[in-house]
Amino acid sequence: MVGLGAGTVYLLSLGTKGNDIAQVLGLPVAVVSLLVTVYGGTRRPRQTRLSFPLGRRRLWVAIVAAVLACACTTVVWRVSGRNNVNVTVDMAAVVPATTFRPDTELTLPVPGDPPRRRRLALTLVLENTQETGNCAGPALLTLQPTIDGVAGAAVQVRSGKEALLSLSGATRKVDVKVGVKRDDAECLYRLDVQQAILFN
Repeated sequence: MVGLGAGTVYLLSLGTKGNDIAQVLGLPVAVVSLLVTVYGGTRRPRQTRLSFPLGRRRLWVAIVAAVLACACTTVVWRVSGRNNVNVTVDMAAVVPATTFRPDTELTLPVPGDPPRRRRLALTLVLENTQETGNCAGPALLTLQPTIDGVAGAAVQVRSGKEALLSLSGATRKVDVKVGVKRDDAECLYRLDVQQAILFN
């Protein structure tokens, strides 16, 4: 139970990618659970003498199923972890603290020529530069990858939410254009990359 709880917390911490892993694990776990239930519910006639007590057999089946489930989960985590590449964006060089406003656009370079994976999970956080008012809460971020000079599909997210961007087909350079939608043109923002992960 402790392992199951820890695994659940870990998957939740991965965000969208954790959801994908959980879906992959769902089928084998369901099959193992069904087999254990069906096997455990099977009753032998009283006159049949068992060389191995039924209670112990059920215990061993449960132990083997738990070990297999843990082993499969570990394998998926290891494969998934090796597939991920954390990327770092030098925000100080890209975003001057007082010039990011609703009518401006920033360009974040994705490291690698081309990037080493086909997708980017990007979480950006807007912060108010003024002590009063709430410019960041109602704002909507627009993220659009530019792949080898060609604009890709744009994604809109709130501050602090993960955006998934496709980088498929990149052979040279990928940038992500970042804009912010907000009715108040006087708003000023600081932008921070909370998380950036390349994955397949």
